[in-house]
Amino acid sequence: MRRGRTRWSAVRVALFASALAYGLSTASAFADDPPVPPEAPPVPVDAPPAPPESPPAPPPVAPESPAPVTPPPPGPDAPKTPPDAPPTEAPAPTSEMKPAEVPPAPVVIPAPAPPAPPPVAPGEARAAPTFAPAPVLAPCAPCCPARRWTLRMEGGATWLSDLEERIGVGVPGGVPELSWDGIPYDPALAARLGLEVGLTDCTALEVGFAYYGSFRADGDRVTGAFGFAPPAGGVSPQLTVSLDAEAEVYGARAAWWRRFASGSCFTAEYGAGVRWIRFHESGDATDWQPAPVAGTPTLHGEATDDLVAGLLGARLAFHPCDGWTIGLAGEAFGGWMHRDVDVRDTALLSAGAHASSLEEDDVSWGFEAELSVRRALSDQFAVRASVGVLYLADVNRLDTVFDFGRAATGVVQARDEGREAWIPNVFVGFELTF
Repeated sequence: MRRGRTRWSAVRVALFASALAYGLSTASAFADDPPVPPEAPPVPVDAPPAPPESPPAPPPVAPESPAPVTPPPPGPDAPKTPPDAPPTEAPAPTSEMKPAEVPPAPVVIPAPAPPAPPPVAPGEARAAPTFAPAPVLAPCAPCCPARRWTLRMEGGATWLSDLEERIGVGVPGGVPELSWDGIPYDPALAARLGLEVGLTDCTALEVGFAYYGSFRADGDRVTGAFGFAPPAGGVSPQLTVSLDAEAEVYGARAAWWRRFASGSCFTAEYGAGVRWIRFHESGDATDWQPAPVAGTPTLHGEATDDLVAGLLGARLAFHPCDGWTIGLAGEAFGGWMHRDVDVRDTALLSAGAHASSLEEDDVSWGFEAELSVRRALSDQFAVRASVGVLYLADVNRLDTVFDFGRAATGVVQARDEGREAWIPNVFVGFELTF
């Protein structure tokens, strides 16, 4: 009985050990397998397919772990997942995944060192190193082309503004009066000569002489009376008189010019200098019919004006095309004027011959302007044409030098009463440059 009880105990121990070993093995198998997701609920046949569930976000990755690789979205030809398929999850990172590749840093290749000089043999001197010469800068361009000597010779025609004042003082209304207004001057021939010497690249000295012409108005007969005083309102009988006049104008100048602007199409200059102008005018009234008093009446007047003045000028030159130049020049001058007036009469206010004269010094001014066209035929020769005007503001004219207002003396007196003179001109000539 005791032996049978012992045998049963040994069997129970063996069975318990077997059960314990089986339980341990089962638990270990469950621990190694991943959990199985629950099955999706059944979908009715008539119900529309449910939209696929979006995959869950990948788990956070530590800085040391590589970034998860997300597969590209399926294309149009990719197989579609059936509606009842379980949702897929991103794979968990494993030890087989490689970290993201980092582009390698650029490799800096140093420039090759210059070759070493060859060894020097014993007793041989090494030559000194040579270097490329430094660039030489060109000298600065001058402010304008170099100036040379230019000789200018011109001839042309000029005109002088006419006389316009009456002879004597005013006469009562309705009485014709003798006047110089009816004798216009004829055009005159004129000439100019100039030399311009280049001093530097931008400066020049110009000297010149201009003869503006000798003007004449001959043989005109006029009819009328002249007034005189005292007595006030004195009037001569009606007379017929031959009037003639002549005038001469010429002068010289010297100027220094400075070119302050120069380009491919223009040049500009300013200048200063001195100028001398002489204006001389004379005339006669003869063949008085009938004679006012006994004898053969005559009347002669002469006025000479000398102007010495300083001048300021400017010149512009435009070059529209090769060889052609259009110039515009202007000068204003002012200074000392010396006036000399001589008057003679015979048997006009009283019997016998009489004379009167005066000299005065005054200040006067004027200007000259010119528009020119120049055509260079070669480097040394050019032709030139110009049109211009000379204006004298205050000179004695023939029609203003007679004073009939002091008839009590029996003499026609000289008078100083200046007025303007205009001298338009046209010149054509040539230039020689050397």
